[in-house]
Amino acid sequence: MIKYVSLEVLDKINSVETEILFKFQDSGVNKAQYVFVKERLDNYKGFIDSEYKIKYDTIYDGSNDILVIGVIIIVPDHRLPKDQKKLIEIHKNGFPKFYENTMESFKQ
Repeated sequence: MIKYVSLEVLDKINSVETEILFKFQDSGVNKAQYVFVKERLDNYKGFIDSEYKIKYDTIYDGSNDILVIGVIIIVPDHRLPKDQKKLIEIHKNGFPKFYENTMESFKQ
């Protein structure tokens, strides 16, 4: 089961946008599951109907069967103060639901 690990506001990529990194981790993930999930990460944006740009970063430790996924949300600065709390809740709760649904479809 995936768990939320951390939230980090990254350095600005330019003067008008901020990147927020949500980090999640799952253990007991085999190579086939990792590949399956990685190929479907772009579906997350549609799953939560996000208006923001989203990037992903994955680290898979095959010797320990640990998968770390970074979900990076790129937010225009003029929206950040107003949307930050809502944004955090949506992704902190929404990504684990998406991930679990994706893993369930792997089993079928």
